[in-house]
Amino acid sequence: MVEKKTPSKTALWKKVTIGLIALPIATGILSAIFNGQESPKDIKEKARLDSIQAVADSTKTMLSNIRYLAKKSVKDNLKDPDSFEEIEHAEYKVTNPTPLAYYQAKIKYRAKNSFGGYVVESKCFNFLKNGVVTENYDCE
Repeated sequence: MVEKKTPSKTALWKKVTIGLIALPIATGILSAIFNGQESPKDIKEKARLDSIQAVADSTKTMLSNIRYLAKKSVKDNLKDPDSFEEIEHAEYKVTNPTPLAYYQAKIKYRAKNSFGGYVVESKCFNFLKNGVVTENYDCE
């Protein structure tokens, strides 16, 4: 007659313990895969990309403000501000900023002079990081 061996209580508890530990881990992994949950690495990368986008959006907004401020400065100094016609413009963040030039702008425009004739001129501007004009000068 063949004797059946019954597992010891210790061996049985080991299997139950392993099962209780493995089941939630496996469930969490499968849930993450099938529910589209992002891993911590994906979340960190998304945050990094969002931060880069926020900086780009902030710079774009500031450049738009710089254009407005430069145009306003030009018009405020004309004899006939209503004669102002913008020909071209450029605004950009300085590659190697200095304390007095974080952003720069250039506006080429046409406007009436003191004699009533139209002239074409270009003005350049340097701005601080907060948008304050530090310098404006004639340029080509």
